[in-house]
Amino acid sequence: MYKQVVTSQELIGNGANKPVATLRDEYGGETQIIIDDGCYVLMNKIDDGEYMQTGHIYPEALEVLRHLPSPRFGI
Repeated sequence: MYKQVVTSQELIGNGANKPVATLRDEYGGETQIIIDDGCYVLMNKIDDGEYMQTGHIYPEALEVLRHLPSPRFGI
């Protein structure tokens, strides 16, 4: 089960976006939520340590997204 943890300040993605939220599970899975073009984007950490955009929004991520302000107004 994913849980929200302290967010890293490490820049990720092609646009070098700073994460606004981080989730991790007990198996080492990690998802960073970033803002790109005024939208929230979920980026899953893959085996080589890079991040890849995902089209899946799992329940724990949805709960975190519900508590973030609109990305149009900034964080």
